[in-house]
Amino acid sequence: MRKHILVIMSLMLMGFVANNCQAAEKNACINLEMVFNEYQKTKDEEAKLTQIGEEKQKEIDVKLKEIDQMEEDMDLMNDSEKEKMKVKLDKKMEELRQFDRQIRADLMRQRNEIIKGILDEIDNTVQEYGKSKGYNIIFNSRTAILYQNKNLDITQTMIEYLNKSYKKRKK
Repeated sequence: MRKHILVIMSLMLMGFVANNCQAAEKNACINLEMVFNEYQKTKDEEAKLTQIGEEKQKEIDVKLKEIDQMEEDMDLMNDSEKEKMKVKLDKKMEELRQFDRQIRADLMRQRNEIIKGILDEIDNTVQEYGKSKGYNIIFNSRTAILYQNKNLDITQTMIEYLNKSYKKRKK
């Protein structure tokens, strides 16, 4: 009877150890930078910002043409008119510099907000994915990992997962 109890306890212990070892092996890593860069939402948002930047550059170009025209007109003026035009020209130049600074600041702020939102979304999706697939730990492969088995890298899987869920939400 005592042998049977020891055998049963041994089998239970082996099963417990085997389950814990398998659970401990359910780790993965992703290259977060690559996931961010290959995520379609990142590309879409970057394209939107680029378009906004190009539209603002067109506005700047129009203002620069106005300034160039004012400079050309100055050449044909007498000295008193040139002084008045110089004041207007200086004012236009300062307005253009302020406009340019404001555009750059707005675009940088928008970009930072977009990046933060996308990184938060990726973080939440990685956590959701990790829980649903039974991972114990998912590492960012760009931080202090000196060696990793390539089988642990789920970067491409995460990119596909994110893009698939993004397409669903976009529809």
